[in-house]
Amino acid sequence: MPRHIAHFIFANQGVALMYVGNRPNLSMGNALIHHSNEESAELILKIAEEYGFNELYGLGTSYGGYMICQLAERLGLKKVLNFSGAQKEPQVEQKTSMMSMRSSYPMKNILSVLSKDDPVDLEILKAYDSEGFETPRVFLSSKSHGSFSSAFLEGKVNNFFAWMLN
Repeated sequence: MPRHIAHFIFANQGVALMYVGNRPNLSMGNALIHHSNEESAELILKIAEEYGFNELYGLGTSYGGYMICQLAERLGLKKVLNFSGAQKEPQVEQKTSMMSMRSSYPMKNILSVLSKDDPVDLEILKAYDSEGFETPRVFLSSKSHGSFSSAFLEGKVNNFFAWMLN
């Protein structure tokens, strides 16, 4: 989904947004370019504090869903919307766990949204099941990996935001 449309959707929900964009050379150990996950979390928290945000929520699509789950505990996120996530670390053959840091972040606070028909999402679902990544799940009808656009087109984004913000 184009960023300006996503920003419009968030603005209509009254949600302030910090966007962490795509980066070259994706790595599980670096959420932000040249910053470890720990350094990335510290920087994000510093910016949030500077702007007066004291309740943080996460939302990510595809690899971003994977990353926000990795940072959820470090950031103290209230809840996370995980649109599709990723079945393995990009550019690495070996599968890695969604919560490889063995976080104590409560799985009930992550809503995983997947397509019930997209081949990539079906593989992600298999990886989730085999890894014990047992979060609440919602399945979309559209055949689209990433699912945020599909959720919007299916009229479900407001329901997902309501779950996240309650």
